[in-house]
Amino acid sequence: APAHCTGLGKAILAFLPKEERRRILKEKGLKAYTSNTITSLSEFEAECERIRERGFALDLGEHEEEIRCVAAPILDHTGYPIAALSVAIPAFRTSQAQLEELGPDVAKAAKQISVKSGYLRR
Repeated sequence: APAHCTGLGKAILAFLPKEERRRILKEKGLKAYTSNTITSLSEFEAECERIRERGFALDLGEHEEEIRCVAAPILDHTGYPIAALSVAIPAFRTSQAQLEELGPDVAKAAKQISVKSGYLRR
């Protein structure tokens, strides 16, 4: 699935250097897959800022309307995103508020994996 409309992809993209993220988005585009997909670069950059601030990304049916997801990046020793950890739930079983409640736990688990992979806490 395209990175700009999944929790895993957004978690990774948000933590990439801005120039690298913009290059990827320019190459791949911001195609709409559902009515929830972010298709504007400025909106996507604002979403990346929110993701960095809270430490996790949400996918509210942006690639598939029936799936919602919360994800957090796994970082290497330099703070570069090398992977992501996610929890995906059928949309009918969860709300945005419930995903936001799960977010800090997913971010904590991803940080623990990052530390075991050599990431130094900042």
